[in-house]
Parts: sequence; structure tokens; C-alpha cells
Amino acid sequence: MSTVSLDVVVSQGKNQVFSELNDEVVLLNLEKAQYFCLDSMGKVIWYKIAEPIPVAELVAQLCNSYNGPKDEIEKDVISFLSELEKLDCLWIE
Repeated sequence: MSTVSLDVVVSQGKNQVFSELNDEVVLLNLEKAQYFCLDSMGKVIWYKIAEPIPVAELVAQLCNSYNGPKDEIEKDVISFLSELEKLDCLWIE
């Protein structure tokens, strides 16, 4: 079960390395020896969570940068962060 919500602070996990490849970011989980590709929006979020940030602030920043309903952006961000959590690529404070 995901622990991601608007009330938590998140940052990049500690068990992976990453590299840019064209317009994507490739993550390599060192403990699981698995890799994952992030698309352009995933890349934006990945760099925004380089330092700890409240999820509510992350959503607000994305709403300021992109057109779209706030509730849809919020849902998509929480879903994406929840996937990162499942992959052990997210640190939650």
C-alpha cells in the first residue's frame, strides 16, 4: 500500500543511480539490479524531487508550469510517486 499523499515530503531514493538518455531518464536500482525509464514528465518530477519537497508543493509547482485541472495533476503525481515508491526509488519523510 502506498504511503504517498499531499501531506508527505518526498525525495529521490538512495538505492539507485540515474542517467539521461535522449529525452528520458533511466534509473538503475542497485539493490534489485533493475532499471526503469522515465518519460519527459517523469523526468521533470524526478529532478524536482532531487531535494526533499512536500508533495503538495510539487503539485502546486506543476500546476503553475502546465495547463490542466489541479485534481488531475494531483492524481497523476501521486500515482507516479506511488510507482516510484513500489520500485524503491522514492524516499518518504
